[in-house]
Amino acid sequence: MSKKTYFRPDYRKLYPDVTISDEVLAFLKKSDRQTEYMEHDLKRDRIKYTRDGIRENLREREVSLERLLSEGLLFPSEDQEMEQAVCDKIDRYDELHRCLASLDGAEKALIQALYFDGYTESEHAITLGVTQQAIHKKRKKVLAKMKERLPFPNFGC
Repeated sequence: MSKKTYFRPDYRKLYPDVTISDEVLAFLKKSDRQTEYMEHDLKRDRIKYTRDGIRENLREREVSLERLLSEGLLFPSEDQEMEQAVCDKIDRYDELHRCLASLDGAEKALIQALYFDGYTESEHAITLGVTQQAIHKKRKKVLAKMKERLPFPNFGC
């Protein structure tokens, strides 16, 4: 397999009239390499393993217009005012907060732990002393309950 070659500019040839010190040249080369690594990292899917050995596929982090359109996250149309689009988004978040406020204490705690505190289902199950499957079922019930209460079919951010 051939290794991909990257364009590495010769800054001294690009800017012959500018005196570039060796330190600045070393910094520029280092920053070029860091940029290459970041570009590569953004464009690839990643795999994460949890403590329980569960494999999770993490999507690429690069966002493109095609990807947003394919996922239904459309931009406001040209004829729609930006102010109206922002107001609509705020209304959706208000509805979401009302829906979250209507949950009972255990349901709120579950949502808080899984979606805001960053716990996995397995980690939260261990803290509560129940099985991961029990947490999974509770999470699905709470999300279904929230989906019924929300006035819009698809909460796209």
